[in-house]
Amino acid sequence: MRKIRCSAPRLSVSGRKLGRWAPFGLPALLLGCTAVPMATGSALAQDTTKDEARDSARSAAFPADGVRSDSLAGTSADSQLMFDIMIAELAGRRGQFDLALEGYRLAYPRTADPRVAERAARLAIYARSWDEADAAVSYWLDLEPESSEALELRAQVRLRQRRVSEAAEGFAALIENASDSEEAGGATSDIAWAEVSAVLQTDPDPVSARAVADSLAEIFPTAPQAHMIAARMALAAGDSAAADAAVERTLLLAPGDPDAQLMRAQQQANEGDIDAALKTLAEARERAPENTQLQLGEAQLLVQVGRIEEATLALERMAERLLADGADASPDTLLNGGTLALQVGALQGAERWFRGLLQTGEYVDRALFQLARISDLQGDASRAIDRYESVPLGDMYVTSQVRAAELRAAAGELDLAREQLQLLRDNVFDPMLKPQIVATEGRMLQEAGAYTDAIDVLTSGLEEFPTNSVLLYARALVADPAGRPELLEQDLQTLIGAEPENAHALNALGYHYVDNAIKLDEAELLIERAIELRPDDPAIMDSLGWLRFRQGRNDEAIELLEEALERLPDPEIAAHLIEVLWREGREAEALAVREAALARTPEDQRLLDLPDVLSQ
Repeated sequence: MRKIRCSAPRLSVSGRKLGRWAPFGLPALLLGCTAVPMATGSALAQDTTKDEARDSARSAAFPADGVRSDSLAGTSADSQLMFDIMIAELAGRRGQFDLALEGYRLAYPRTADPRVAERAARLAIYARSWDEADAAVSYWLDLEPESSEALELRAQVRLRQRRVSEAAEGFAALIENASDSEEAGGATSDIAWAEVSAVLQTDPDPVSARAVADSLAEIFPTAPQAHMIAARMALAAGDSAAADAAVERTLLLAPGDPDAQLMRAQQQANEGDIDAALKTLAEARERAPENTQLQLGEAQLLVQVGRIEEATLALERMAERLLADGADASPDTLLNGGTLALQVGALQGAERWFRGLLQTGEYVDRALFQLARISDLQGDASRAIDRYESVPLGDMYVTSQVRAAELRAAAGELDLAREQLQLLRDNVFDPMLKPQIVATEGRMLQEAGAYTDAIDVLTSGLEEFPTNSVLLYARALVADPAGRPELLEQDLQTLIGAEPENAHALNALGYHYVDNAIKLDEAELLIERAIELRPDDPAIMDSLGWLRFRQGRNDEAIELLEEALERLPDPEIAAHLIEVLWREGREAEALAVREAALARTPEDQRLLDLPDVLSQ
């Protein structure tokens, strides 16, 4: 099982690699790239105390023969500083990030090495200690005033601190710094704008992010990129009027801007004027026939309005041109083209796009993950497993490993799949991913009929994460077939108490009562609340329809169940509808529904058992 490496995953924007929030994103200062940070849940991390970490560092810094390492030669203060850094570095290797942060927080003010301040800043960011991060990155900027990475990180930190005006000033400095570099042949300002746009669009506080975008539009009134960012943030906030105004301002400044044309078309489509949207894109393409953004935008719009065949043909034409020998397609274009091809179900075409992406060397993890998905969707489990397990460390790694384990379990290799998940759980970098991995193992055991083992695994996970909603919900679901209704009720009630608007939990508990014909009044309150929260969810419609049947309101039940089955052709929904129709004396309709359902799922036991149930 691979550990998380020193070099953190990088986010690519317009071909440039950008450092983000991972704490160990720079080369190891003393221990090289063999300094691998372990997960906090690993055995070594759990068994190593702070004193032991310091002893390990002392052994490395001061060998047994009493001769100090050459790297620590110098004054006593220098030696102490390097010793403290080594303690912090070893702590980071072992997943003790609180100790690592403490070490770097104490070390960076005592050195003029910007790498130490950067390390402290990234650790503080990882720990969401925004004040500590701001202090460290500010010190880093004192040492390297022109560092674009430091400028970007400080702006991001101040955005997280909700210091809107200072965040805007920081992003403005980043953009100005890039513009100055552009004159000297360095980084382009377009890339800086792309970075800022990506950060603002993914910030967890869209209100603050939009305020920063609006400030940037005021700071750079003649920059079309600033107004495009403002337009995107306004659109995300549902403010169509402001988005329209910002798009028009962009087009005044840059009449042929493809992003603005695409957004204008999107706005027209959102307002229901599909013809106007397609006309806008067609006119834009006439002005720039080789612009791949516009071509992809047109294909995406065709998908959005359900014109799948046209979209598929448009993507095939693009692929022929962009993936021909000697073509120089951008990685972003290839990623987006492949994603659209996958969305329309053109699996062979999608494979071609993602193979082309893989050859660029960019987005390698995404390309391999999507190629694995294609094999998965084609039913080639063996190839899918190989592809999932080839995905490198990065954003897609855990998801890929989990899916590979699921496929192994489905192929009958349950023990091997469990071992794979347990190793992943012990070595995962982010502890918040552990509940998802535990829940997957529980689900695999449930599907294998090992209900007691599933409950044991999930209970063990809840001992570590006692209020985790994923684990509570997973254990509630397995408690039902395990014959533990009291545990099901307990977990769902706990979950609803913590998350009163969790529609899935409300529906699950309500359905449990309905299916067992108990507490129907309470079930009605739960399911009606769930349908208010998710009015178009077919599973909740099914629960409400089944409740109406229990209440003797069969006409309402049939209407709800028919709509649910139309939205989601699931055998359980079909079984409910068949039973209600049969009880109403509509046997021919019931048999027709059963025949259609068996054509979709011929081995579903509920459908096969229905004749015996209905004859009772």
